[in-house]
Amino acid sequence: MSANEMHVGDIGTAFKIYVKDGAAVVTLTGTSNRQITIKRPDKTILTDSIGFYIDGSDGILTYIITTGTFNQEGTFQFQISYENNAGRWHSDLVPFEVYPNLA
Repeated sequence: MSANEMHVGDIGTAFKIYVKDGAAVVTLTGTSNRQITIKRPDKTILTDSIGFYIDGSDGILTYIITTGTFNQEGTFQFQISYENNAGRWHSDLVPFEVYPNLA
């Protein structure tokens, strides 16, 4: 089984997302309203909360794919957003592929 491919119907796939500003790690401790927005190939949008991988000081977030997220093959995109007392930020758009299954 390939650890590098996501397939239609996969559940439990963990996204480990590194948040950086250029080369610098963004410390996420003290942030709130952390969300992931996923855009499917058919342009439908899913938005969900996203958690720290450890405690946010390392700039790493994690998200576990749930039932129905990968309901089609093709190019998906995701974007992270978060806020703190200084403002609200959005990441770059990150494309990724979801592949078909044989059966």
